[in-house]
Amino acid sequence: MNFSKKLIATREFNSARRITEPVRPEFLNNLHGHSFKAKIRWESDNYDDYSEGDQKLAKYLAEINYSYLNKVINNPTDLNIAKWLADKEYSSQKLELGVQSTDNQGVDMIVDGQYYAWKAYWIHAAHQLPYVPDGHKCKNMHGHNFKICVYLKGSIDDSNMCQKYHWKIDLAWKKLENILNYSCLNQISGLENPTSEILARWVWRKIALDLENLDRVIVFETATSGAVYDGENFSIWKEMSFDSATKYRANQSQHTASVIHGYTYKLRIFFQAPLDILFGWTIDYGEIKEQFRPIYSLVDHQNVDDLSNIDGDDCLSLASWILDKTIQILPNLSRLELYQTKGCGVILNSSLIDFYLPE
Repeated sequence: MNFSKKLIATREFNSARRITEPVRPEFLNNLHGHSFKAKIRWESDNYDDYSEGDQKLAKYLAEINYSYLNKVINNPTDLNIAKWLADKEYSSQKLELGVQSTDNQGVDMIVDGQYYAWKAYWIHAAHQLPYVPDGHKCKNMHGHNFKICVYLKGSIDDSNMCQKYHWKIDLAWKKLENILNYSCLNQISGLENPTSEILARWVWRKIALDLENLDRVIVFETATSGAVYDGENFSIWKEMSFDSATKYRANQSQHTASVIHGYTYKLRIFFQAPLDILFGWTIDYGEIKEQFRPIYSLVDHQNVDDLSNIDGDDCLSLASWILDKTIQILPNLSRLELYQTKGCGVILNSSLIDFYLPE
């Protein structure tokens, strides 16, 4: 199975703006400000490329950090900020950019002509899974702060639609909020077995008629696990962190990173599989965690230099090593993300469904 390799860098900037086109809600036309996140992703099989891409992002964001965006960018919506970054002299022709203006709103843009506008919503709900085996903790009634993200696909050529898409998502979501929020999901028609996968599909079906360019629905059941549905396929992920020491060797003798140091890594592993008709899930999150435990023990509170058969000691080498080990015991693995600092790391992906979770 072939996995593409992407590097990802994320930096924050703080700016004021005023949306100049007529929008809803109308207060966006007023002067306001955000702590934005800007992300770039590009294909590379050499982690030495990371520093150059990250420094370019830092250089360009310095032009708009603590500034009034309208003086630099016409109608500075999230998408137009991403387009402004894309016009800079990045070398990669497959560059992808994301701009997130709040915890609950942003865009992901692919330079070849499309983008995804997304919004996130929270519900506080109870559920239990009636068909899991006796003794499974999810058979008990319990609850979650569910985070539900809705993505619409648009064309960069019609960038003025981006802000309208965010508003359209809000309108579609309002029809569901009173049903889902502060509820017992099992008591809602169609959610008698409310796994993350079935909840994502239920939301899709309820809003698809209102959102003709709906691309996917993502359900965070917890902060570290969830499901994705795109109208046909399901994906799930499990996130965990581990603490490792490392020391860069290749071409890094004059770099401070050549001294032994360490990171609290964030790891996400994704899986694609058919929906189990009885259980209503693709794979049990608990089963993933249990089967992954032997690999986790090899990297948590360990020195990367001591791992056997690892090609290097950088983030990409470590991610590739974890992937090779994991796919042997979890063959439905479709994607792996490894971050050594917040929003900065690598993505290995085999799936045609190439999506990104909001931070």
